[in-house]
Amino acid sequence: MSSGRLLVMALNLRGPIPNAAAITSHLPDSVLLIRLNSESEKGEDMLDESYERLQAWADGTLPGLYGFDDDIDLKHTPEKPRTVPLLHPVLEVEGVSSSSKEICDEIRSICDSRGDHEVRIDASAGRKEDAAGLVRLPIVDDLRRGCTVWYTDVTSGTSVEIGGELVEDKEPPL
Repeated sequence: MSSGRLLVMALNLRGPIPNAAAITSHLPDSVLLIRLNSESEKGEDMLDESYERLQAWADGTLPGLYGFDDDIDLKHTPEKPRTVPLLHPVLEVEGVSSSSKEICDEIRSICDSRGDHEVRIDASAGRKEDAAGLVRLPIVDDLRRGCTVWYTDVTSGTSVEIGGELVEDKEPPL
């Protein structure tokens, strides 16, 4: 079994950029996206599109998703991650608070199946109330897991540990 970093974050409703920026910054071995049910059909469609775009970015197939030819030189297309993390199946829940046990159980299950993981919860994507819920998950207090909470600035690519002293800006911004 390998040891590595698990990144946990909400799937962003308005587009994959905050999720992609966090992946680029944290360089995780695996990612668990929490999909919080939207209250409208339009919101559900936006979440579907956001996930589809995130997957295409991670696979390096984003230009094809938008119908560009493979041989076209797109200077402004975000590069796929240097190391493509394992994207675990999206965990769909009603809300962070009402599903905190389910979310923590999934994190523990992933960590147990993949070896000892450092768990990073990034609060930069999703609604503010969902980010606040992720920060307060009971697993954050599980020091065995090395669980820390982070915020990634999309513009600069800098990640800052919330309640800690770590700042990471090794990777160029998305």
